[in-house]
Amino acid sequence: MSLINWGSDSNNIERRMNSMFDRLFDVSPRARSLAERFDTGNIAPAFDVTENDKAFNIHAELPGMKKEDINVDIDDNSLTFSGESKASNEYNNENVRYSERHYGRFSRTVPVPEHVDRDHIKATFKDGVLNLELPKTNKETSKAKKIAID
Repeated sequence: MSLINWGSDSNNIERRMNSMFDRLFDVSPRARSLAERFDTGNIAPAFDVTENDKAFNIHAELPGMKKEDINVDIDDNSLTFSGESKASNEYNNENVRYSERHYGRFSRTVPVPEHVDRDHIKATFKDGVLNLELPKTNKETSKAKKIAID
């Protein structure tokens, strides 16, 4: 049996992910590392970023969350969604033997291209999935803003 050094593979994966997101979002050469751009808290919700002719779309899995517990903010070059998943009180009188559910604060930050219309970003939350639509525009916009979730 041979041992596998996972450390070197994880560095390679990070470099490949950096390269992929740099190409996806046309990030400048002096952009921060992947670890800095994808800022995580205790919980790291899974999300996808897709693109079509009209917009970039972000779909984040936030099972068990309420929209009131989620914040979405955008600044000059990044969009952050954050919140807190709270433990359920339904187990107070039960002796839990095994649990894989995660509770706590989370924060995910995604780089945003310059050609996103920050005034028309739409956020919806349904069935535990946060959907963010970042419409494209020809003009440059850069101002910080809080986004309401429908």
